[in-house]
Amino acid sequence: MAMTINTNIAAINGQRNLQGSASKLNESIAHLSSGLRINSAKDDAAGLAISSRMSSQIKGLAQAGRNANDGISMAQTAEGALQESANILQRIRELSVQSTNDTNTASDRKSMQAEVDELVEELQRMAETTQFNGRNLLDGSIGEASFQIGADAGSNQTISFTMGNSQTDKLSQIGTTVTAGETSSADLTTGTTIAAGDLLINGTAIGALASTATAEDWADAINVAAKSANDGVDNDIADFKNVQTLDFDTVAIEAGGEYTIDLGTGTDATVASDATVVTADVMASAINGVDGFEAEVNDNGKIEITKTDKSAFSFSETISIDGTATGDAAAGFTAIDTSDTEFAGQITLLDNSSDIIIKEVTADVLEDVGLDAAGNDTTTIDKIDISTRDGAATAISSVDAALEQINEMRGAMGAVQSRFESTINNLSTTAENVSAARSRIVDADFATETAEMTKSQILQQAGTAMLAQSNQLGQGVLSLLQ
Repeated sequence: MAMTINTNIAAINGQRNLQGSASKLNESIAHLSSGLRINSAKDDAAGLAISSRMSSQIKGLAQAGRNANDGISMAQTAEGALQESANILQRIRELSVQSTNDTNTASDRKSMQAEVDELVEELQRMAETTQFNGRNLLDGSIGEASFQIGADAGSNQTISFTMGNSQTDKLSQIGTTVTAGETSSADLTTGTTIAAGDLLINGTAIGALASTATAEDWADAINVAAKSANDGVDNDIADFKNVQTLDFDTVAIEAGGEYTIDLGTGTDATVASDATVVTADVMASAINGVDGFEAEVNDNGKIEITKTDKSAFSFSETISIDGTATGDAAAGFTAIDTSDTEFAGQITLLDNSSDIIIKEVTADVLEDVGLDAAGNDTTTIDKIDISTRDGAATAISSVDAALEQINEMRGAMGAVQSRFESTINNLSTTAENVSAARSRIVDADFATETAEMTKSQILQQAGTAMLAQSNQLGQGVLSLLQ
C-alpha cells in the first residue's frame, strides 16, 4: 500500500461514517424530543399522507360528537317545553270536565273560562319563545332540523327530524287525515260551492271555490293554503289532472273492421284486426300510442284517459268496416257509451314528510272531492270556550286531540335523543380506534428510539476517536525522510 500525505483515505472514510452517525443521532433526538416518528415528509411520505387523512377523520368525529350532543340538548329543550305544554293542557281538560257539569252557574263557567284564557295564552307564549341558541323550536319555523353527525359530507352523515308546531292555532287540527299520495276521484266539474274558510288544509283555510271549479282550481287553492301555512315558503301539496274514464266492455270487430276513438286532437286511437276482440287493455295500449295521451286500466277494469299536459278534453268513438263508418247496431259490434265518465278531474296529494289534515268547517264538501267526511267535534286550542256546557264538551275532545299531538312530538324528541346517544357512542368508539391506528403510524416508539440514540452516540464517540487516529497516519512518512 502506498504511503501518501495529500489524500488521507482513512480520514475521509472516518468523516463520512461520523457524519452518518451524527445524522442518525439528530433524527433520534428529534423523535424523542417531539414524541413523533414522523416530523417531516422525508421521515415517511406515505405515512404522512395516511396520518393526515386520519387526523381529519378524528377531528371530524370529535366535532360530530359535539354536534350530536348539541342535538340532544336542543331536543331536551323542546321536549321540556312540550312537557309543560302537556301539563297546561291537562289543566284545561280538567276545567273542561268541570264545566260540563250542570251544577255550575254561568258565573262559575265564566271564571273557569278566564283561567282557560290565561292558560291558552301561556301555551302560545311558550310555543313562540322556547329557543335554543336563538332559534325558536316550537313555532314551526325550524321545520326539519338537520344535524351533522359524521366526519364527512353525505346524506348518511346527518340526522334530521321535525321539531313540530305547538302553537295554539295548530293544536287539535283534527279532520280527515289523508296519507300523502292519496288521490281524490270526485267529479270536480260539478262540485259543491264553498265559501272561503269552509275547508282547512293543515289548519289553513282554502279560498272560495265555485261549483264549476276544476281539478286545477282545487289544486291551486290547496297549494295557496299550504304556502300560507308555511310562512310563504313554496310547499305544493296537491297536483291535478283532467281524466275521462270509460266503462269499457269488450268490443267485437268483424273481419276487415276497425274500432276508433277520436281523442279530439286530429289523431285517433285505432284498433283494427280481422275477426278479433278489443279488450280494455288493448284499447289502453292503442291510446298510449297517441302522442300527448296516457291511458291505463284501473282496478275496476275501466280505462282512465289523461293528457300529458293535464288539460281537459273530450272524445268520441267511430266504428267502421273497410273504412266505411257504420252505426252502433252493426252486426258483431258492441259499442260503448262515451258519455259514461266517472269524473272530469283528479287531485292528488303529493309526497310530504307528514300526513295532510283536511277538515271541513261549515259545509259538507269532502265527499264531493272523493274524500271521507271529517268530524267537526273538535276545535283548535286557541278557540276553546268552556263558558257553555256544549263548548266544554267540545273542549274535552279538542284537548284530547292536542295532547295526542303533543305526545307524538315528545315521543319524536325522545326517540331522536336515544338515536343521538347511540351515535355518540359509535363516534367515540370509531375515534378511539382511528386514533390508535394513527398512533402506530406517527408516534415514536421510545424504546426503539432510545436504543437508536444510544447506538448513534457510541458510533459518534468511536468515529471521533478513529478520525483522530486517521489524522495521525501521515506522520509515519516523516520517518522515511530522516
